[in-house]
Amino acid sequence: MDDFQLTFQQITSLKALHRLQRDRRFADRIKAVVLLGSGWTVTQVAEVLLVDEKTIRLCNHSTKAVFRNVCFLPILACVLSAKKNRCGLLSG
Repeated sequence: MDDFQLTFQQITSLKALHRLQRDRRFADRIKAVVLLGSGWTVTQVAEVLLVDEKTIRLCNHSTKAVFRNVCFLPILACVLSAKKNRCGLLSG
């Protein structure tokens, strides 16, 4: 994902969040974020998750906005506290 990299702590937190997810679509989004933040290309992620590249590009765009404009940990706390439906950044 061009200049987007996740820290070890962010990847670890996202993996923990992934394990808690019951919603498969949200879990797939988390997997896409981890892979993109680990240096995988959009094409590679789309292939491994068996989804359209457009879907990954949309995830890519949204992810960049979240990780560049707000602090990561409050978003994670929002989801972990079961308030994800109220958290506008993660709905959809």
